[in-house]
Amino acid sequence: PPPPPPPPRLLKSELTALLQPCGLGAKVAAAAAWCEKQGALSIAMIQEVGEGAAFVEALGELKPVPKKMLLMKLGAK
Repeated sequence: PPPPPPPPRLLKSELTALLQPCGLGAKVAAAAAWCEKQGALSIAMIQEVGEGAAFVEALGELKPVPKKMLLMKLGAK
């Protein structure tokens, strides 16, 4: 059987670790909500299916540099 999904708090800490260095710590709740809605259980899952750009867009209006940093971390264009 497939491994159980990680608990939501694990995803939240993963999202915090991704967003905080980009100065986007305030976007963790919005990111978690998007992940839940999309069925993404991890950042790796988002990257694997090429949804990094959609993830970043879902966070709303971002300043250019933090947005670019986040896209680069996700391997998105």
